[in-house]
Amino acid sequence: MKNVPLVWHRVIESIAFAAVAAAAFEAGLLWQARRPAPAAPAAPVASGGATVVSAPTNVPPAAVALVRTSIRAEFNPQSALLIGANELVRYHQSVFKDLVRVAYGKLPIVGFVNDNDEAELGQSLLDAAGIPIQAVSFVKHPLDSMWLRDFGPFFTRWSDGNVSIVHPVYSNPDPNERRPRDDALSTFIGETLGLKVEHMPLIVEGGNLLSNGDGLMVTSTRVIDRPENRHHSLQEIGRMLQRYFGCRTWVYLQPLEDEPTGHVDFCMVFLRRNLVVVGRLDPAREPVNAAILDEMAEKLNGLPTSMGPMVVERLPMPPRTEAGDWRSYCNVLLLNGTILMPSYTGVDPALEAEAEATYRRLMPAWKVEKILSDSLVRKRGVLHCIGTTIPGHVNVLPLLGEAL
Repeated sequence: MKNVPLVWHRVIESIAFAAVAAAAFEAGLLWQARRPAPAAPAAPVASGGATVVSAPTNVPPAAVALVRTSIRAEFNPQSALLIGANELVRYHQSVFKDLVRVAYGKLPIVGFVNDNDEAELGQSLLDAAGIPIQAVSFVKHPLDSMWLRDFGPFFTRWSDGNVSIVHPVYSNPDPNERRPRDDALSTFIGETLGLKVEHMPLIVEGGNLLSNGDGLMVTSTRVIDRPENRHHSLQEIGRMLQRYFGCRTWVYLQPLEDEPTGHVDFCMVFLRRNLVVVGRLDPAREPVNAAILDEMAEKLNGLPTSMGPMVVERLPMPPRTEAGDWRSYCNVLLLNGTILMPSYTGVDPALEAEAEATYRRLMPAWKVEKILSDSLVRKRGVLHCIGTTIPGHVNVLPLLGEAL
């Protein structure tokens, strides 16, 4: 090889890199952040059916500087639940009342509304249901939709304890329907809480970024193949996840076929640092997607955590509705010791009972509360999609003080 012209070295390197990248994309990538070695970086090495890629951290080699800790997992203590009450009180009133009834007393609930009329409607719904109207702090901040999980703030903490908000680029999947008011929410919350808001130059919706609280983060390949993100390499995306979210290991997985969001929260949920639940579909009814879920479980099983190897449990997923709408029991809200699990009409009761029993077995100290979610499914979302939580180390009193 020493006598081969330099240009051919470059061609050979390009071909090898393209082959590895293609294999990584098909199999799912396991990206680990490491400090760069003094020598030239090694080529990606296949490992366990995934690809491990070395990359520098955002910390200089001789660093004593501040570092970003991993974003908290949703099973950790929380100081507030944020919901898009604007659409919930108008079009999903049963979901709104049931959610508040269950969550009230577990943590403060902040409901964003477009105007005073929506706040009054929400209070009248609570009063009629026998729920104290103070159960929800209605805050006036106009929104375009109720999908707070996707456009809401990511709270991150530095090694000195300071907290900031990260706001990725937000782009509605429908290019004909812009959502500028949704996009402005993180800035409003940051200004209200007195927190710095950092803008991340990557599109990643909250429903497509799950953290085990230990530096392990999971997305689907939607983050990679969105047209707006394609100018970023895999390494660049990994470094951004590390820089802004404290990610140390990034796993990206193939999303379900024909599921419109492409989000991982539809088919998995972390319950502990070393415990993840992955959906399971009937292969006789959904052979392709059943295989995709099996592969997700295989990729996650045994990954290292500070509590030992990752354990994967499986949870049944109900079939699609007659209209073709997707349903899931993985799309749950975890609220300080309570699991809010979706319930659906027209589903085999034994299937739903199995899902509920699985959560009770895996989280015996937690309560499981079911909420009928048929109306949300028709809008292509479930419970996890309509709310986001603020970690317990964040002072939410200034936000509660904005209540109407």
